Amino acid sequence: MPAALRYGSMGLSKSALLELLDLERAYSPIDRAVCSACVTDPYLSASLAAGAREISCSYCGATTSADISVLQDEINLLLQLDCTDPANELPYESREGGYIGEVSSGSDFVYDIEPWTECNQLLDDVAASFAGSFWCRRDYFGLREDEIFTLGWRDFSRHVKHRSRFLLLPENEQDDLRAGRISPNRMLRDLAKLFSDFNLFMEAASGTEYVRARIVKDFERPSTAEELGTAPPAKALASRMSPAGISMFYAACEDDTAVLETYEHERKESNIIALARFQALRHLILLDLTNLPPIPSQFDFESRPERPSIAFLRAFVTDFTKPIKRDQRVHTAYVPTQIVTEFVRYRLRTPDNRPVDGIVYGSARNRGSKAVVVFADPEHCGPRADRKWSDPEPFLELTAVRYAAPREFEHLWS
Repeated sequence: MPAALRYGSMGLSKSALLELLDLERAYSPIDRAVCSACVTDPYLSASLAAGAREISCSYCGATTSADISVLQDEINLLLQLDCTDPANELPYESREGGYIGEVSSGSDFVYDIEPWTECNQLLDDVAASFAGSFWCRRDYFGLREDEIFTLGWRDFSRHVKHRSRFLLLPENEQDDLRAGRISPNRMLRDLAKLFSDFNLFMEAASGTEYVRARIVKDFERPSTAEELGTAPPAKALASRMSPAGISMFYAACEDDTAVLETYEHERKESNIIALARFQALRHLILLDLTNLPPIPSQFDFESRPERPSIAFLRAFVTDFTKPIKRDQRVHTAYVPTQIVTEFVRYRLRTPDNRPVDGIVYGSARNRGSKAVVVFADPEHCGPRADRKWSDPEPFLELTAVRYAAPREFEHLWS
């Protein structure tokens, strides 16, 4: 773990950290006051509100504000958590008269951190107060934790797409975290830990309804769970989460999303959309990729260690839920997410050791709506007149079917 992230994991309070670091003041005092409304970062806003008194804000004229040193202290802490004196990290080339590496002024640091105010004058004043000091990144030649995650996922994707798809052999793998190399098995375990650490699980109650859309010829009227439930292996097409031949139950929480996830209006075919409503016959444990925690403020010391993990999770989910190309070609770009889905299906467990029944994810075609993939084989969709004694007990039941003309959904793509 990079040096800049270690402090939070040590369980230190902010005051103990300040004492441990023995921070120098890297800024010059300014005779200014600033109110909580002049910053956009919620943590900074709360800090300024806590230190407010009845003095006029130098930037907006508000009647209550805090001394600008409150703001400078927070930025000073961030600066010295992330950066250090170049002499501590970088080699020095006497002939060239400088350090070998990127060195920035304190002013540059203030300008380069994530935006925390929309008041340009405030930003300029604070940046100017940090002028005169020079810094480089801590652990300069190492990788940050977010970089390790990102490079690890990239290496995992490359490995399973182009090297080994079906045998992820742990005995042939070596991790080198400082170089950003995470073995495929380690990547899957790390993902499982992130899912567990942030409790990305939900329980869908028995009776929860899901909608599947199937495009049929205008003279067809499929009406049974066998016809409208999970496709049999011989007819299971490749999707982002499952390769061809692997049956899974794809559905949505409402008609519009089910149609958008299935129907291609660009083809302008005169088909009928069969909308099948299934209900769960038991509780379903689902990995919920729609309920990700927000990325904490960069200034929030207590939550700081979670920032790289959450940022990676959000990037991972964006990649995981990209829309698929509906054609008959084999798209290797989907292989990583298919493998992760299979890992979730057969290996992932909740913190209380329950298996996972499916994944809830944000629809890529209907923003703000949810879709779901349930790990249900065709035999798990009932009622089935052809059910054999050896077949598994269905846990999804067809309750209603309606047939709609595509024009009913013109509002979705108009």
